[in-house]
Amino acid sequence: MTTRSRRRGFTLVELLVVIAIIAILVLLLLPAINAAREAARRNGCVNQTRQLALACVNYEAAFQRFPLANSAPPRPGNRSNLGRVEPGTPGDLYVTDRGRQNWRADGYSWIVRILPMLEEDNLYDQISRQSQNFKVCAFNENMRSIPADPSTHFAATQVSFLRCPSFAGDTISNAETNYNLPTDVEVAGGNYVALASATRGTNTSKTVDDHDPTLGGVMISKIDPKFRGLKFRELTDGASKQAIIAESKHELFSSWYSGQSAWTIGFLPDNKLVPTIQSDGYMGIDQNPANRTALNYGKSYLNVDPQNPDRPDPAPWFAETIDGGIRDWGPSSDHGGGVIIVGYADGHTQALSETVDPNLWFRILTRAGGEPIDQDAL
Repeated sequence: MTTRSRRRGFTLVELLVVIAIIAILVLLLLPAINAAREAARRNGCVNQTRQLALACVNYEAAFQRFPLANSAPPRPGNRSNLGRVEPGTPGDLYVTDRGRQNWRADGYSWIVRILPMLEEDNLYDQISRQSQNFKVCAFNENMRSIPADPSTHFAATQVSFLRCPSFAGDTISNAETNYNLPTDVEVAGGNYVALASATRGTNTSKTVDDHDPTLGGVMISKIDPKFRGLKFRELTDGASKQAIIAESKHELFSSWYSGQSAWTIGFLPDNKLVPTIQSDGYMGIDQNPANRTALNYGKSYLNVDPQNPDRPDPAPWFAETIDGGIRDWGPSSDHGGGVIIVGYADGHTQALSETVDPNLWFRILTRAGGEPIDQDAL
């Protein structure tokens, strides 16, 4: 007599229990997976920042000067041209008026100048050739890689290593003016900016204190037609203690090509910050909530005032008294934990917390303040 065995299958309840267990395990693993992905993206950003910082160091070695944040000449009577001209302003930089260069134009950024140090020789050579060795304004409509095609303006060139891997925004600059270029030109954005100064003007609101050695950074603007940038020996605080580059998630004016876009300052520009002598005898920032750093402080371009929908942002990060246009963010990032990757004048990088001591942040921004810096506190 043959006995037929009956194979018992899963009941519906058991199947649901198994599915629930698998779902729980997946949920437990997701944070670890996301953390690993963010760590990889952050490492990518660190590497890109390091390459940019080293390229600036190599530029100084080749030309005995650090690159200028903006190559355009200054407005007559002003020491700095940063924030004095709307990004993308066209014009002929070499038209003179009684021996003075025309200042009403945007210039080439520091990134353009270091392209050969980043193995972008072909792009640099094309820009140099088309601009007659940078004698044509950066946003002249004829600055194209293909003369017959307006959409090939060099400002539209996407450079992958100028985008932070963690950045969640658009790769195209969101400037409504489109940098005064034809509407079919999509201006390429970037996430790395020069730290030109700790503050905007302490004496006047419509300038940046980049040329003041106790307030200014390393990559600064032209002071006169012959000025080509700062030398290593002018960084008396020490290259390893001097931050020169930070990442930024600013989108409105984010062109890597524009000299009026690829820079920022370290403290909130709407606060007229006046550094004072601290208890240790050196210049610094009073511990006042109003004197907070600009690290990860800003407003989204998508924040629309319901009472005025045509106004992009009711409270922009950047002071509107500066002519350079609304800025949403200063030094900032989409990295987890509120960190911003910063590059130094000796080529090394560091992940700084948005909660870093304002006094310490001020001191690593300034090139010749003579202040002591506690690296362990960073």
